[in-house]
Amino acid sequence: PPVLESEDGMLDVTLQVVLVDPDGRPLDCDTPAPEAFRAYKLPADDRALPTGPTLRFDPGDAVRVAIDNWLCPGDDESMATLVGAPPQVMIDQNRPHGADHTNLHTHGLWVSPAGNSDNVLNVIPPGTRFQHEYLIPADHVPGTHWYHPHKHGSVQTQVRTGMAGALIMRGGIDQIGAIARATERLMVIQHFVPVEVAAEQARLLTTAAAIAFPPGEVTTI
Repeated sequence: PPVLESEDGMLDVTLQVVLVDPDGRPLDCDTPAPEAFRAYKLPADDRALPTGPTLRFDPGDAVRVAIDNWLCPGDDESMATLVGAPPQVMIDQNRPHGADHTNLHTHGLWVSPAGNSDNVLNVIPPGTRFQHEYLIPADHVPGTHWYHPHKHGSVQTQVRTGMAGALIMRGGIDQIGAIARATERLMVIQHFVPVEVAAEQARLLTTAAAIAFPPGEVTTI
């Protein structure tokens, strides 16, 4: 995947979330497609990426990631936003829903889980934009991490169609002579499942879970 690197303590990135065909070409919401994928696209590119771009930065940097959700409107998200709903609706929250609503979550970063940082409770509906900002501590250890959507009800559907990418925190052994001179090869491995197939698989898994763990009953695991 392409690599986007911080400069002068800042990495500023925009990711567009789009519906695409198997070749990464954006699809019109009004045009039926037998195979479609939700994916990340950089604004300057004509096609979406097989996986998200790699983001590379240093301890102490500010990392800004704007998500532009270009997915199709009309996706019913109401179940996920009801407060004090009756028990049956709360049960339905754990079934796939809101497939075109998204957000962004990181794995491995020591950053705030609140506000516009690594907050998995944020929801970005179709047709809207949300600006994330991650303030990386100066004493953060280097490492290889990753990011993906974490909107309850649509995580599996979105990640399995390509919405994930690598995060590289520079430093540590990267600065040792022989290692610094070595050629780096980064591989991001994804298993792609078309939108409709992913949705059906998620539905079947949820049904199996409901049979194994009936609502209202206590089950020993």
